[in-house]
Amino acid sequence: MTAHRDALIALAREICTRAHAPHSGIHVGQAIAISPCGGCRQRIREFAADGQVLVHFPWRGAELRTATVDELLPFAFELPGMRTP
Repeated sequence: MTAHRDALIALAREICTRAHAPHSGIHVGQAIAISPCGGCRQRIREFAADGQVLVHFPWRGAELRTATVDELLPFAFELPGMRTP
């Protein structure tokens, strides 16, 4: 599992070296690494199968953080019947 994850991370880093956002001139991945914003956390929560889905995101330096959806957004908005327990 770790070798597969490492291969995906290496591929993502390679793609970032060739990608850029034309409107800003900043290469993808060049900006500081942060966790998902609140709006993104809510969307991840809405589309995740359950609160235990793992989310991987870059952190300070070259560190990669992993958290469950529930850890990222513990009191998420949910409509009744939106998920099965």
